[in-house]
Amino acid sequence: MTKRIFFTGGSGKAGKHVIAYLLDRGYRVMNVDLVSLEHPGVETRAVSSLFIWCIPISVQLLEVIPQTC
Repeated sequence: MTKRIFFTGGSGKAGKHVIAYLLDRGYRVMNVDLVSLEHPGVETRAVSSLFIWCIPISVQLLEVIPQTC
């Protein structure tokens, strides 16, 4: 079973390196950031700052409905 990572801020200078590291180790990564990350194998959601208020709800939903990732 592939482990999934919900990563915030992966489009930044350090985040890009962390995501590359995770991908090399076989993780499936969803990046959520204000700008899109063009990286093969990464699902990116570019969002406005208003999305930040939804993250705690989304994390709870991901635990209940894992097929959404």
